[in-house]
Amino acid sequence: MPIYKVTRSVSAPSECIWRFVCDVTRWADLLETIDKVEPLDGAALTSGHRFRIEQPGLRPAIWEVTKVDPAEGFEWVSRAPGMVMTAGHRLTGADDGTSLLTLEFGFSGLLGTPAGYLFGAKTRDFLTREIDTFARLGEDAARGIT
Repeated sequence: MPIYKVTRSVSAPSECIWRFVCDVTRWADLLETIDKVEPLDGAALTSGHRFRIEQPGLRPAIWEVTKVDPAEGFEWVSRAPGMVMTAGHRLTGADDGTSLLTLEFGFSGLLGTPAGYLFGAKTRDFLTREIDTFARLGEDAARGIT
């Protein structure tokens, strides 16, 4: 089961980053890796809520929120024939006002392993671009820019 993970130290408190990570409905405006987000069960990031996500070069996918820890992260899952994709977004705040941000994406199921390797480069690229953007937005918010 291929799992891709990126972690970054961010010069901002976790709440400054969380406000962007948890605002899934704004991701199309914030992230160049997201073309469109359509809430299917309401815009709130709540367990059980689903979002239809369109990304460049990929088929649209329905993502269902499975776990939310406010200001700490969330996880969601998307299912396609023969595979399950999982994604995690985690924040750990430090006493010095910095945070550790981790984004993780995994593929499982009969077709998950081949799909994971086939889309590995794109997955790593998207994760890197997303973590860079969330870090920049969080740092700007901490400086009062956003």
